[in-house]
Amino acid sequence: MSARRLGAVVLAAGRSSRMGRENKLLADLAGRPVLDHVLDLATDAMFADAVVVGGYDRSAVSAVAQARSVRTVHNARWRDGMGASMRVAVADLDPDLDGVVVLLGDVPLVQTATLVRLAEVWRQSPAPAIVRPIWRGQPGHPVVFSKAFVPDLLRLRGDDGARAVLIEHTASLVRVDTGDEGVTMDADTPHALATLRRRVRAL
Repeated sequence: MSARRLGAVVLAAGRSSRMGRENKLLADLAGRPVLDHVLDLATDAMFADAVVVGGYDRSAVSAVAQARSVRTVHNARWRDGMGASMRVAVADLDPDLDGVVVLLGDVPLVQTATLVRLAEVWRQSPAPAIVRPIWRGQPGHPVVFSKAFVPDLLRLRGDDGARAVLIEHTASLVRVDTGDEGVTMDADTPHALATLRRRVRAL
Protein backbone atom coordinates (compact mmCIF):
# COMPACT_ATOMS: atom_id res chain seq x y z
CA MET A 1 0.00 0.00 0.00
CA SER A 2 1.48 3.36 -1.03
CA ALA A 3 2.07 6.12 1.52
CA ARG A 4 -0.76 8.57 1.92
CA ARG A 5 -0.10 11.83 0.08
CA LEU A 6 -0.13 15.23 1.76
CA GLY A 7 -0.59 18.69 0.31
CA ALA A 8 0.40 22.00 1.90
CA VAL A 9 -1.59 25.22 2.11
CA VAL A 10 0.12 28.46 3.16
CA LEU A 11 -2.29 31.20 4.26
CA ALA A 12 -0.80 34.56 3.27
CA ALA A 13 -3.70 36.79 2.25
CA GLY A 14 -4.27 38.98 5.30
CA ARG A 15 -3.88 42.71 5.80
CA SER A 16 -1.46 42.54 8.79
CA SER A 17 -3.45 45.35 10.40
CA ARG A 18 -1.90 44.83 13.84
CA MET A 19 1.55 45.48 12.36
CA GLY A 20 0.70 49.01 11.29
CA ARG A 21 2.11 49.92 7.87
CA GLU A 22 4.43 46.92 7.58
CA ASN A 23 3.28 43.67 6.00
CA LYS A 24 4.32 41.05 8.55
CA LEU A 25 4.77 38.40 5.86
CA LEU A 26 7.37 40.53 4.08
CA ALA A 27 9.15 41.74 7.22
CA ASP A 28 12.82 40.85 7.48
CA LEU A 29 13.72 37.86 9.62
CA ALA A 30 17.38 36.83 9.47
CA GLY A 31 17.76 38.39 6.03
CA ARG A 32 14.66 36.85 4.49
CA PRO A 33 10.93 37.61 4.50
CA VAL A 34 8.94 35.94 7.26
CA LEU A 35 6.91 34.14 4.60
CA ASP A 36 10.05 32.67 3.05
CA HIS A 37 10.82 30.84 6.30
CA VAL A 38 7.37 29.24 6.17
CA LEU A 39 8.04 28.18 2.60
CA ASP A 40 11.02 26.19 3.90
CA LEU A 41 8.35 23.84 5.26
CA ALA A 42 5.92 24.04 2.34
CA THR A 43 8.61 23.04 -0.16
CA ASP A 44 9.66 19.96 1.80
CA ALA A 45 9.75 16.78 -0.26
CA MET A 46 7.04 15.22 1.91
CA PHE A 47 4.39 17.25 0.07
CA ALA A 48 2.86 16.07 -3.19
CA ASP A 49 1.37 19.54 -3.82
CA ALA A 50 1.64 23.02 -2.28
CA VAL A 51 -0.04 26.38 -2.77
CA VAL A 52 0.22 29.85 -1.25
CA VAL A 53 -3.00 31.86 -1.08
CA GLY A 54 -2.51 35.61 -1.36
CA GLY A 55 -4.83 38.59 -1.26
CA TYR A 56 -3.61 41.84 0.24
CA ASP A 57 -0.23 42.89 -1.24
CA ARG A 58 -0.77 40.20 -3.83
CA SER A 59 2.19 40.91 -6.11
CA ALA A 60 4.78 41.03 -3.32
CA VAL A 61 3.52 37.81 -1.73
CA SER A 62 3.47 36.10 -5.13
CA ALA A 63 7.05 37.18 -5.79
CA VAL A 64 8.26 35.50 -2.59
CA ALA A 65 6.41 32.30 -3.47
CA GLN A 66 7.56 32.29 -7.10
CA ALA A 67 11.18 32.63 -6.01
CA ARG A 68 10.71 29.28 -4.27
CA SER A 69 8.77 27.77 -7.20
CA VAL A 70 5.56 27.54 -5.18
CA ARG A 71 2.42 28.44 -7.06
CA THR A 72 0.01 31.06 -5.75
CA VAL A 73 -3.73 31.45 -5.91
CA HIS A 74 -5.50 34.75 -5.33
CA ASN A 75 -8.31 35.20 -2.83
CA ALA A 76 -10.21 38.17 -4.21
CA ARG A 77 -12.33 38.18 -1.05
CA TRP A 78 -9.41 38.28 1.38
CA ARG A 79 -11.21 40.94 3.42
CA ASP A 80 -13.77 38.27 4.37
CA GLY A 81 -11.16 36.61 6.56
CA MET A 82 -9.15 33.43 6.89
CA GLY A 83 -12.08 31.15 6.12
CA ALA A 84 -12.34 32.52 2.60
CA SER A 85 -8.61 32.03 2.05
CA MET A 86 -8.82 28.46 3.29
CA ARG A 87 -11.60 27.68 0.83
CA VAL A 88 -9.70 29.11 -2.12
CA ALA A 89 -6.44 27.35 -1.27
CA VAL A 90 -7.88 23.92 -0.46
CA ALA A 91 -10.00 23.99 -3.62
CA ASP A 92 -6.83 24.60 -5.66
CA LEU A 93 -4.99 21.53 -4.36
CA ASP A 94 -4.83 18.17 -6.11
CA PRO A 95 -8.20 16.53 -5.28
CA ASP A 96 -6.55 13.11 -5.00
CA LEU A 97 -4.50 14.06 -1.94
CA ASP A 98 -5.13 12.11 1.25
CA GLY A 99 -4.62 15.06 3.57
CA VAL A 100 -3.78 18.74 3.89
CA VAL A 101 -1.32 20.56 6.13
CA VAL A 102 -2.36 24.14 6.87
CA LEU A 103 0.56 26.50 7.48
CA LEU A 104 0.17 30.10 8.61
CA GLY A 105 2.32 32.57 6.70
CA ASP A 106 3.26 34.41 9.90
CA VAL A 107 4.45 31.39 11.92
CA PRO A 108 8.02 31.06 10.63
CA LEU A 109 10.03 29.15 13.24
CA VAL A 110 8.40 25.73 13.18
CA GLN A 111 11.09 23.07 12.98
CA THR A 112 11.08 20.67 10.04
CA ALA A 113 11.33 17.78 12.50
CA THR A 114 8.07 18.92 14.09
CA LEU A 115 6.26 18.87 10.77
CA VAL A 116 7.70 15.45 9.98
CA ARG A 117 6.43 14.16 13.33
CA LEU A 118 2.92 15.56 12.73
CA ALA A 119 2.85 13.88 9.32
CA GLU A 120 3.99 10.57 10.84
CA VAL A 121 1.29 10.67 13.49
CA TRP A 122 -1.31 11.45 10.83
CA ARG A 123 -0.16 8.60 8.58
CA GLN A 124 -0.21 6.15 11.49
CA SER A 125 -3.73 7.08 12.54
CA PRO A 126 -6.17 4.25 11.75
CA ALA A 127 -9.06 6.70 11.31
CA PRO A 128 -9.42 10.13 9.68
CA ALA A 129 -7.62 12.50 12.00
CA ILE A 130 -6.81 16.13 12.64
CA VAL A 131 -3.29 16.39 14.06
CA ARG A 132 -2.19 19.49 15.97
CA PRO A 133 1.03 20.33 17.84
CA ILE A 134 0.93 21.34 21.50
CA TRP A 135 3.69 23.28 23.27
CA ARG A 136 3.41 23.42 27.06
CA GLY A 137 -0.35 23.07 26.86
CA GLN A 138 -0.77 25.68 24.13
CA PRO A 139 -2.20 24.59 20.77
CA GLY A 140 -0.12 25.60 17.78
CA HIS A 141 0.35 25.33 14.03
CA PRO A 142 0.62 23.78 11.51
CA VAL A 143 -2.39 21.46 11.58
CA VAL A 144 -2.86 18.31 9.49
CA PHE A 145 -6.35 17.43 8.21
CA SER A 146 -7.31 14.10 6.69
CA LYS A 147 -9.18 14.27 3.39
CA ALA A 148 -12.43 13.42 5.19
CA PHE A 149 -12.45 16.97 6.60
CA VAL A 150 -11.82 18.79 3.31
CA PRO A 151 -15.58 19.37 2.73
CA ASP A 152 -15.69 21.14 6.10
CA LEU A 153 -12.70 23.31 5.16
CA LEU A 154 -14.44 24.23 1.92
CA ARG A 155 -17.46 25.47 3.84
CA LEU A 156 -15.55 27.84 6.13
CA ARG A 157 -16.70 31.42 6.54
CA GLY A 158 -15.46 34.44 8.46
CA ASP A 159 -12.14 35.03 10.16
CA ASP A 160 -11.87 32.03 12.47
CA GLY A 161 -9.95 29.86 10.03
CA ALA A 162 -10.35 26.16 10.73
CA ARG A 163 -11.38 26.65 14.36
CA ALA A 164 -14.95 25.62 13.59
CA VAL A 165 -13.73 22.35 12.08
CA LEU A 166 -11.58 21.64 15.12
CA ILE A 167 -14.51 22.25 17.44
CA GLU A 168 -16.93 20.15 15.39
CA HIS A 169 -14.54 17.21 15.17
CA THR A 170 -12.96 17.21 18.61
CA ALA A 171 -13.21 13.41 18.75
CA SER A 172 -10.90 13.19 15.73
CA LEU A 173 -8.32 15.62 17.11
CA VAL A 174 -4.91 14.13 17.90
CA ARG A 175 -2.72 16.38 20.04
CA VAL A 176 1.02 15.96 19.67
CA ASP A 177 3.17 17.33 22.47
CA THR A 178 6.31 19.00 21.18
CA GLY A 179 9.27 20.87 22.57
CA ASP A 180 9.13 23.20 19.58
CA GLU A 181 8.01 26.61 20.83
CA GLY A 182 7.94 27.80 17.24
CA VAL A 183 4.50 26.24 16.75
CA THR A 184 3.04 29.00 18.95
CA MET A 185 5.17 31.97 17.80
CA ASP A 186 3.75 34.31 15.17
CA ALA A 187 4.68 37.71 13.72
CA ASP A 188 1.28 39.27 14.33
CA THR A 189 2.50 42.45 16.07
CA PRO A 190 5.72 44.51 16.18
CA HIS A 191 6.43 43.06 19.63
CA ALA A 192 5.91 39.49 18.38
CA LEU A 193 8.19 40.13 15.40
CA ALA A 194 10.89 41.49 17.72
CA THR A 195 10.60 38.33 19.81
CA LEU A 196 11.05 36.18 16.70
CA ARG A 197 14.15 38.14 15.74
CA ARG A 198 15.67 37.66 19.17
CA ARG A 199 14.92 33.96 19.03
CA VAL A 200 16.59 33.60 15.61
CA ARG A 201 19.71 35.42 16.83
CA ALA A 202 19.89 33.04 19.79
CA LEU A 203 19.77 29.91 17.63
